[in-house]
Amino acid sequence: TLIDSPHDWAGYLPANYDKTFRGRITAADALAESRNIPAMLVLSKVGIERAIGTMEELGVKTPAAAKRAYGLSLAIGGAEATVLEVAEAYATLARGGIHKSIHLTASPAADAPRIFPERICHETLACINGRPRTESVEGALAAANLAAAWKTGTSNGLRDAWCAAATPRLVV
Repeated sequence: TLIDSPHDWAGYLPANYDKTFRGRITAADALAESRNIPAMLVLSKVGIERAIGTMEELGVKTPAAAKRAYGLSLAIGGAEATVLEVAEAYATLARGGIHKSIHLTASPAADAPRIFPERICHETLACINGRPRTESVEGALAAANLAAAWKTGTSNGLRDAWCAAATPRLVV
């Protein structure tokens, strides 16, 4: 269980997109609902450098290459990432933690390292999967039939919005 309530980090008072707080919340619900405070609390325990290292292993290399100091906003869109980097990271989850670099042309399969245990990947994707959740989005019946795990998000300052979806065969 995580806590989604107002938190002050030395004068930094983040809020959730909907300007509400849910109190006690499961990690699965916090992830599926994009609750900012729980994400930042988890990052504060994991550590920013460790998180950036894990992102790099997943193929999200832009934050490490930026050579800048990140704070807890890293957990809520405070770093840049390309569309291909996000797709590569979701594909790693969909493959049960096995990481393969994205190739825009067909290439022979190579040995690929396992970044996360397969069980952790399945549990993470289960948090953002589920036919009822997918069917709640208008016009998403096709995605519901694919049993896609999907997640939306925004960047810092709400500059842009994104959605990533993954099945064992496809990442969009």
